[in-house]
Amino acid sequence: MKSIIAAAASAWTSAGPFKATLAVTYRCPCRCAHCGVFTRKEQELDTTSLVSAIAPLQSIVWLDVTGGEVLLREDICELSTRLVQTLRNLAFFHFPTSGLMPEKAERLARSTAELGVRTFVSVSIDGPEDLHDRLRGFPGAFSLAVETIDRLRRLTGVETFVGTTILPENCHLIPRGVFEAVRHRVPALSPRDLHVNVMQRSGHYFSNAALPLPDVRTTIEALRGTMLWRGLPVSPFGALELGFQALSLCFLSGRRRLLPTCAALKSSFFMSPSGTVYPCHIWQESVGVAGEGGDVAGILAGDRARFIRKCIESRECPTCWTPCEAYPSMIAWLRGSSFRR
Repeated sequence: MKSIIAAAASAWTSAGPFKATLAVTYRCPCRCAHCGVFTRKEQELDTTSLVSAIAPLQSIVWLDVTGGEVLLREDICELSTRLVQTLRNLAFFHFPTSGLMPEKAERLARSTAELGVRTFVSVSIDGPEDLHDRLRGFPGAFSLAVETIDRLRRLTGVETFVGTTILPENCHLIPRGVFEAVRHRVPALSPRDLHVNVMQRSGHYFSNAALPLPDVRTTIEALRGTMLWRGLPVSPFGALELGFQALSLCFLSGRRRLLPTCAALKSSFFMSPSGTVYPCHIWQESVGVAGEGGDVAGILAGDRARFIRKCIESRECPTCWTPCEAYPSMIAWLRGSSFRR
């Protein structure tokens, strides 16, 4: 199994993007209070077309396959297997899930881990049972998510996390309220197994541009509480997450100039189910469409991609701060700092 050191070395020296976020479906069984992705109707590239669109990008080390609910895609195991086999330098495979389909989640995680790629799964839980079920619009969602966590934690080569998003309805409960609710069912859970993010708005992805965000002051308190509660990191990913959360405090307090320059379209990109390529999952500036006689590598090498990259470097984009783009941006900044020395 490829190590974190090998993956970091590959990302450090790669000339192309080392992280890809592929939304493979917008279908979702949940009706979340903070997300409208289930309202989106978009044609999905079939397995062969999607793999062909990505295949030339052998610089990819880190792959996020996301949705919607990825497990609703009937070919998700075949698709993920072919992506892992095609991307020869791939070291990390991650997928988030609502946890509503425990057997399918277990099957997918096992299938990628058995191929030798380190597999990470984020199971979304945003509060204690009653609140979580209400926020997800799905009775029984909490119990199914906990079952999914329990199943995944038994698999070799799979790391499972509770993914919690700070929302207007739960910001006062993070981190302890969410953690204790899950640990009551999964006693071996550690504080480091809880990963906290902040609600984001996106027109082209979440379809939630009109929804209210959590109060900034309460969000800052929740993030600070999480950082102190989790303690010092014990792994490279833990250090990366601590850096993300610390810089999130800068972002929320308006000190955005302290953030690393976003590396979207340079170190990372986002692709929708139809093959539309965006810089990220927030900015609604499409770069091109893969599968229409072209692949993602060609799109990223084109004039429009170069123009949008310049806009990002000049901070003419929405200057968001989300994990999908923040992590590769921090890695790219560290890489650039090392090279400047």
